[in-house]
Amino acid sequence: MVKLIGNVRLVAKPELKDISGTQLAVARCAWDTGYGDKKVASFAKLEVWGKRAEVFSKAEQGQMMGVNGDISLDSWDKPDGTKGTGLKIRVDDFDFGKLAGESNRKSNVVEKYDFNDDDIPFEV
Repeated sequence: MVKLIGNVRLVAKPELKDISGTQLAVARCAWDTGYGDKKVASFAKLEVWGKRAEVFSKAEQGQMMGVNGDISLDSWDKPDGTKGTGLKIRVDDFDFGKLAGESNRKSNVVEKYDFNDDDIPFEV
């Protein structure tokens, strides 16, 4: 199980598919680690199945969010014949936050987990 909260953003609007009568929403998310010139972006593919997929598909590119789910290493054959690998999270639960460029209000992610500013050991 993995929980991603904080500055996790959707790279593109989720794509909604129907797989044998079951809804599947697929998107990619990104988050930064490090700081300054050591800052690195990490990416993962998100899959949301069932009734939650339709709600998840309403998210927008740049939307901040929190996700809970199972993480795995996905692999595939690239068009050039090499193997591609990447992180995949089968999302069990998610919470939308603010869109990129919105005011600096608290996001739903923070409100859902009911943090008190005094509980956080760093400045947000």
